[in-house]
Amino acid sequence: MLNAWLARHRFQAGTNLKAWCATILRNVFYSHTRRSWRTLAMSDEMLDTLTAVDTGGSDALDLLALRNVLSLLTRDQREALLLVGVGGFSYQDAADLCGCASGTIKSRVSRARLRAAALLSENKAGLSSDPLMSAQGALEDLVNQVERIVAEAVSPWNSPYKPSLPRELATG
Repeated sequence: MLNAWLARHRFQAGTNLKAWCATILRNVFYSHTRRSWRTLAMSDEMLDTLTAVDTGGSDALDLLALRNVLSLLTRDQREALLLVGVGGFSYQDAADLCGCASGTIKSRVSRARLRAAALLSENKAGLSSDPLMSAQGALEDLVNQVERIVAEAVSPWNSPYKPSLPRELATG
């Protein structure tokens, strides 16, 4: 009934309301059936038996490699990828910070992702030259880079826009 209520502007007076509602119900059923193969019903007992997978520390190495790959990107691509990927900004907010159109940011992010993936697959990034750099340090460095980009883009005398990092990143 909610779907019928939301689509009430499309109902034509003088036609069969019951048949119109039945058609909506049938279409909802077909849509649900068509999408249901993508989901897996799991009981609570099954969910309790699932355990986290130990990656053996490879995630930390991947994070360090990603940090190094970002330094190999152009400044525009690096800033766009950091703002959208690490900072969690929307494309529009990132575009406002960079002073360009949102389509430009989307293009920069797309190209940066492709270039970063290529560099990672070619193993061009290598490990950090700083032996004391940990995965936590790499993550903090990435977040600090985002904060620097935001600080450079937003100054108190030229913009009322004061973006902040998403709560998850700001609180750690």
